[in-house]
Amino acid sequence: MDHKCIVAFGEYLWDCHKDYRVPGGAPANALFHASQFGYDGVLITALGQDADGDALFKEIEGKGLDLTKVQRISELPTGTVDIDERDLNDPKYDIKTEVAWSAIRYFDGMEELAARCDAVLYGSLSQVGEVSRNTLFRFLSLVPPACKKVCDINLRYKYGGDELICSDDILLSCIEKCNILKVNAGELGLLSGKFGCNFLKDDIRESARKFLARFHNVETLIVTLGTDGSWIISRNLEETFCGVPKIEFKNAVGAGDAFTGAYIGCILGGKPQSIAHKIAVNVSAYVCTQDGAMPVVPDWVKQLPRAPGDRLTKKLRF
Repeated sequence: MDHKCIVAFGEYLWDCHKDYRVPGGAPANALFHASQFGYDGVLITALGQDADGDALFKEIEGKGLDLTKVQRISELPTGTVDIDERDLNDPKYDIKTEVAWSAIRYFDGMEELAARCDAVLYGSLSQVGEVSRNTLFRFLSLVPPACKKVCDINLRYKYGGDELICSDDILLSCIEKCNILKVNAGELGLLSGKFGCNFLKDDIRESARKFLARFHNVETLIVTLGTDGSWIISRNLEETFCGVPKIEFKNAVGAGDAFTGAYIGCILGGKPQSIAHKIAVNVSAYVCTQDGAMPVVPDWVKQLPRAPGDRLTKKLRF
């Protein structure tokens, strides 16, 4: 039997911390974690023809992903993000957008790849570039009806201000083309205000239901609440809530992407939403104990759901 195929489209870049840098980018991060559940992972992105691009490509070699669709672009630099971690629970990002991943182009074999795609992971950020946006929308139009089209909105502001990097039109298009949407509570509130949904700050569950009533294409809405847990609300009325395990916290960079990847990996494997949700929380928590967004997650973390609030000790501890 052929392996299921998961495609990630969008930014792969350098996350630049104060004293070091690591590979990052939400789609690439999520793809790495989804692929660890035993699937073929194909990364569609673009790097500059520069030293940063060479080094970044070298970093992802050996991660078990198909890199044949990684483009190299001579006229634009490799992407970087400067991360301000003075608040570890709420890092700030200075994202360079005039970079290679904003210009991902049509490629030979797109139709064949789309035809065998079981899930495609994308976000809003890479859609600030018209070239990338058009390429993504073309790819999404080619995937089979059963394909999981997973959008992580991942709102980011222009550094030092309150203006979003993505326009309302881009955000709306991203939402309308997915069937699984992931946001945090703040993003749900902001999007609800922009697109005519009644957001209830003290009732995330009901706010999610109102959002689903507005966007009929979205079958499942994932709402993360940081240390307060997460909701997954599906159109078939299935609702799950999970708290978070107690961990030795290091940083939150990539934790949400790990959640997305683990959840999709579980759903494609036939796990029910309740179990997929718990495993996604555990994988996300594990990433918070590590440096970088792509640590290899031990099998026991992916296989042992725990009750919310459990302290994890030897064999049950991160």
